[in-house]
Amino acid sequence: MRKKTVLVADDSETFVMYLSLLLKRLGFDVIPAENGLEALKLIKVTEPNLVMLDNKMPVMDGITTLRLLKGDKRTTEIPVIMVTTDARSETIEECKRLGCSGYITKPVNIIKIHDILQENLYSSMGFRRRHVRAAYTDKVSISYNDITYELYASTLSEGGIYVTKKDAFPIGSEVTVRLYLEGGKELCLDASVIYIKGVYGDLFKTPPGMALEFKNLTTEKTEILQNLVKKLLTGDIIDSQEELVIEE
Repeated sequence: MRKKTVLVADDSETFVMYLSLLLKRLGFDVIPAENGLEALKLIKVTEPNLVMLDNKMPVMDGITTLRLLKGDKRTTEIPVIMVTTDARSETIEECKRLGCSGYITKPVNIIKIHDILQENLYSSMGFRRRHVRAAYTDKVSISYNDITYELYASTLSEGGIYVTKKDAFPIGSEVTVRLYLEGGKELCLDASVIYIKGVYGDLFKTPPGMALEFKNLTTEKTEILQNLVKKLLTGDIIDSQEELVIEE
């Protein structure tokens, strides 16, 4: 699957910077624009897969931009998501009437961003990622057939983890995964192998290894995983953002 491109139009440099960083960590390419007029010009040149518009922008506001996008046969099929501080019902209804595919109020919530992107970019293809995932490059402990392996991971989600290993275990193998947390703590999880990737093929996109699906998750373990993934994606953003862009 080709990486999708999202155009973000907002006159706040801080908002564009932090939202773009989050979107890139979620696996998207990002094109920034500072107002609706610039967005229209860039859309016709770059043909993004999805557009995110602030409502209140100088030169050209988001609603005007939305109206022009949906009124042009060249751009009418591009999903448009409004991302704004305006939570008034009349504004939301107006945007829906004009054809927007979603409406998110600031500060943005990572789960809402993830869900709305999956719905608009992947559902029609029969592929939709249920869980938010993040890059995870620490070592993890994998126990299989009474042998423990220390392996490097590449991605982590609430639903599972991908670990690199040249000789992967067979699909269906039951394993135990230990994640090393802060303060010397460990998180022990049951998992099974659901996908393996060999050396041959797209070596640079996906390293040889296996995808493990977590099983028998308790509420406590689920919350720990959710918080860990959120921290990986937004911890530094939340700590450093000059204005509230991403909420915890």
